[in-house]
Amino acid sequence: MDVNKGFSTKILGDVDLEGMVILVCYDDQIVAEINYEKGIDKIEIEIVSSMEGYPKRIFSLDGFFKALDEAKQVAIKCAKEDEEQNK
Repeated sequence: MDVNKGFSTKILGDVDLEGMVILVCYDDQIVAEINYEKGIDKIEIEIVSSMEGYPKRIFSLDGFFKALDEAKQVAIKCAKEDEEQNK
C-alpha cells in the first residue's frame, strides 16, 4: 500500500510473534518494523539500521511520520481482526 512518494507499508506474518508485523519501507528497503505482540496499546517499533554497503537513508520526517501512522492503523486493524477470529 503506497503511503506517499517513496514510502510503502507491507503486512508480514511472523511465526515468532503473536500477530502480524507491518514493515515500513522506503524505496523498497525496510526502515522500520511495527508489531503488536504485547497488545494494541503497546505497539512496538524497531528501526532497521542501514546495512553495510547500502547508502544512508535520508527522507522527509513528515513522510516518515505518515508512513508510521499508516503502519500503526494497519496494526490496529489486524489486531482487531485477530481478536474477532479468536472469539
